Amino acid sequence: MSKLNSLFTLHIAKSHAYKGYEKGKTAFVSNGLSNNGVLGYITPKSGDRVFTTRSICVSAFCEATVQEPPFVARGNGGSGLVILEPKTPTSRRGLLGIAAYINKVVRWRFSYGRMVTPDRLAPFDIPEYESVARTDVGNILPKIKDPKVMSVRDFSSSLNPIALTDLFVLKSGDYHKATDLPNGSYPLISCGDKDNGLVRYCKAPSHHIYENCLTVAYNGSPMTTKYHPYKFVAKDDVAVLVPRQPLRSTTVLFIQIMLLRETWRYSYGRKCFRAKLMRVAINLPVMGGDLDEDSMEEVLRCTTYWDFVQPRVRHANPVAQNETEQEEASGLA
Repeated sequence: MSKLNSLFTLHIAKSHAYKGYEKGKTAFVSNGLSNNGVLGYITPKSGDRVFTTRSICVSAFCEATVQEPPFVARGNGGSGLVILEPKTPTSRRGLLGIAAYINKVVRWRFSYGRMVTPDRLAPFDIPEYESVARTDVGNILPKIKDPKVMSVRDFSSSLNPIALTDLFVLKSGDYHKATDLPNGSYPLISCGDKDNGLVRYCKAPSHHIYENCLTVAYNGSPMTTKYHPYKFVAKDDVAVLVPRQPLRSTTVLFIQIMLLRETWRYSYGRKCFRAKLMRVAINLPVMGGDLDEDSMEEVLRCTTYWDFVQPRVRHANPVAQNETEQEEASGLA
């Protein structure tokens, strides 16, 4: 491991507002990971800092992307990018490894209230290029044998905000310590991101066992939401979302995606606890007053990874069998 500023020269981006540019051949990089952070291609203006070396762009929210030269990075306003220019020649694969490490290990430390600056980023420990360049990421990803064409009908006009409490009974997990339970065969789920939140395997009474439910982290791991298409036990640092009505697995996965879009609202300093979660509403497709589960399923089936996901999920979720008891147990009644 080496300090980031020993491997890179850190630059502050300088640019004009994107809307003021004429079209051109130079990439304009902004916040976000969509399209690798590239908003479009522009003709640079006087005063812009044009980068001519393959570099890592780190957004104000610590989203790291690798950019091929030449490019201009967003540098106007209060959330400009920080550019990491390698001090010694390195491969694209090595830079991709560093960017992935930043996204996975460093990114959680930054938020809207604590944006990235060169001074904040410089002292972090980063793996050497050689150690991250040994794995060719492209070789370990699933191969696309039959590329799918997105043919989802437009339901954007019928997206309606729906409260989570209309769809789920929200329960806090039942156990505070991972050591409170004897060893067994049920996964014990906590708020972590690794292994889908799995802590260990244990035994538990039947009324503390859930299946085909979502869990939402309370601990400030910005509202991390996980889907568990198997029987499991939950710690009290997560909320368990038990469906009030039968829902397709694709509907639950779609809801998980929509909840993950809200993670920017939470951080370690602004944790998501149960009272906040009960006020959360997410936009879902609605048709004729009911959830449009066909459209949500179509979205999931058009993704590249659906053939991997489908055998591991079930078509419908069980509902809270005794809703009154569920609500009393979770303090809703």
